[in-house]
Amino acid sequence: MDLLRLLHRHSHYGYTQHPHEAMTDEPEAVDHDTQQRLTHEAQLRHTQRQRELWHATRARLLNELDLAHHHFGTQVVNELRAIRREIDRINRKLAS
Repeated sequence: MDLLRLLHRHSHYGYTQHPHEAMTDEPEAVDHDTQQRLTHEAQLRHTQRQRELWHATRARLLNELDLAHHHFGTQVVNELRAIRREIDRINRKLAS
């Protein structure tokens, strides 16, 4: 039998099994396993959103570097190459 998971009336205690310590008229919290699953799913969604954001940001940055190379060419080729290396380093860091 699962124990009650009631929201404690003092939030710093989290949950309680005792109705007299719980917030009035609050429904029982989901069981621990369901809470763990929901938390894991939320973390996966966050990670996916972060990857998508970086992918779009990286594409914009590389596009801007291509434009700079087109406009300024040999004047800044070494600097642009250095920036690309940094973008690649960031990409590896965020991929891990």
